[in-house]
Amino acid sequence: MTRRRKCPLAAPLLTAVLIVGPSACAAGPVAGSSAATAPLTGSAVPAVTGTTADGHRVDAARRAVLLAFVDFTGGLGSPSRSQLVVLKSAATQHAGDALVLAVDGTGRASDDELVNAANDWDLGRAGVAVLGKASGAAAAAVYRPATVPETVLVTSGGIIAERWGGLTPAQRIVPALHDLLSPVPAPTSRS
Repeated sequence: MTRRRKCPLAAPLLTAVLIVGPSACAAGPVAGSSAATAPLTGSAVPAVTGTTADGHRVDAARRAVLLAFVDFTGGLGSPSRSQLVVLKSAATQHAGDALVLAVDGTGRASDDELVNAANDWDLGRAGVAVLGKASGAAAAAVYRPATVPETVLVTSGGIIAERWGGLTPAQRIVPALHDLLSPVPAPTSRS
């Protein structure tokens, strides 16, 4: 079980990023990755940048980012598909602040297949865009998920605030997201 730690940094905007990883229907390790080498909570990471599968530029510099490494090949009951539903909900709750991106880090899906998946799963209405094949592979190389699904919350300053392995419910993700996006009240002085 991953412990949740609050991050004192507030972020004006949220970018949620789904990164497609290699898994069938069950959560499991990602080939060639190691939890020991993955950046941990408190680690600095570069901003997610790149191009969506349909050709739009993405730059998450100075934005909070919610990344979920999922496998689009899983069926309706798969942990990855369930995690996608959780992230669509989180993005909808933070409408205007959330941009959800999906990436095939496995290299198995073409950009056309990723665009089709986004359309089939109605990701656009929730503010979900699909990060293209090359950009997704680059992002997966930075975050190195140890399992699929795996979700990472990054501050606008590029620090990993949270990292959850396996299917993570909205009851854990949404409050962490809210804490990150809510401004910290200034202390009041007593006269």
